Amino acid sequence: MKRWRGHARIVPAVAPHAAYTVSDAHLVAAHGLARELGAPLLIHLAEDRSELERVRQRSGTSSIALLDRLGVLDERVIAAHVILPRPDEIALLARRGVGVAHCPQSNMKIAAGVAPVPALIAAGVAVGVGTDGAGSNNDLDLWEEIDTAAKLHKVTALDPTALPARQALAMATREGARALDLDREIGSLEVGKRADLIVVRADGLHQRPQNPATSPYSFLVYATKSSDVETVLVDGKVVVRDGRVLTLDEAEVLRKATAWRARIEGATEGRPRRLARQRRRLRARAPRRAVRARHPRPGVRDRGGRRARRGSRVRNAAGVCGPLRHDRTPTPLVAQWVAR
Repeated sequence: MKRWRGHARIVPAVAPHAAYTVSDAHLVAAHGLARELGAPLLIHLAEDRSELERVRQRSGTSSIALLDRLGVLDERVIAAHVILPRPDEIALLARRGVGVAHCPQSNMKIAAGVAPVPALIAAGVAVGVGTDGAGSNNDLDLWEEIDTAAKLHKVTALDPTALPARQALAMATREGARALDLDREIGSLEVGKRADLIVVRADGLHQRPQNPATSPYSFLVYATKSSDVETVLVDGKVVVRDGRVLTLDEAEVLRKATAWRARIEGATEGRPRRLARQRRRLRARAPRRAVRARHPRPGVRDRGGRRARRGSRVRNAAGVCGPLRHDRTPTPLVAQWVAR
């Protein structure tokens, strides 16, 4: 956090995962750290029914109400998803100044539900659009998210005017910056803000015969793809020209990514063989003589005539021996193999 604090283009954040995976004490501590460092706090919030049920069982309330009760819900929070807020909780999010990251394709892929984005916007909540991670959104294409968000809420509401193209594009620009509490610096082309802009081709076959001059929002949201982006400027610096990234060696990045994929796949595919080798090694190291010491009784002797006692060794079903604890339960190693 301290390393990147004050960086021109990187904003470090505190990111406790969710109310159902992080204890109340750690949520409060994470919020305190964010406040101390002047950093945003990122968290998954009201993402699906299982989250709400687990939080309710633990705390007797909903995820949003829990964060508010703990004093965590404020303008520092950027809440991912927010699929299942109650109407009164939508009003609460607006009062607390919470930003929301809407990730429609991820929500669709894992069947989590549809966030009430039109209601959130109507209440004054700043809603941006995001992709979520690669595990639940394979291509991480932000332009697809804009298009999906605009169409998803139309079909959900059975209303073709719901979340119009202009609003969907705003979620990826001005409103997205407001959700991140960065709208004083980025999100729109204004004097005093950073020079972040893109140049988009308008002559693709998939864009014809629409005229971008007559309906620019519809043209950009429904007809344009990320592959149409020709030039990108970030803070006045050209980072993409003619569709080519200037700040990275794409071939080298792909080479490293492919190598890591092969390494991960190899580790996954080789796991059964490694486990089999581990079993053989453990059996080879295990002593040939094992005593019946699972329930030792006075006067009971092993095959060698020695009296059985606590702390003796016991052979489990896999043929692996390990010491017994004083509570007469196998050590973790033995328990692991017994479970197998």
